[in-house]
Amino acid sequence: MSTHPDTTVLDIDSELYPAAAYVPEDPQSIYYRVHQQPEISFPVWLKNARLPEKSEALGLIIDGDAWAYPAETLMEQPVLNDSLGG
Repeated sequence: MSTHPDTTVLDIDSELYPAAAYVPEDPQSIYYRVHQQPEISFPVWLKNARLPEKSEALGLIIDGDAWAYPAETLMEQPVLNDSLGG
């Protein structure tokens, strides 16, 4: 954190968003309704076929360069070596 003091870290242990808030099977969780409905929740004009609609991804923007990593890929391969922004 000292290298990037403006970084925001969302950590389950911080209780900012407790783990229970993300359990998709729990009707009280944050994303329960989003996961239950088959259609997307808002209009998307710039679609492409690289990922199915409603796919979860982790997006990064570093020095103006942007990239997204599918959540499924990160679950299968939790350590990912890549370069972005320089």
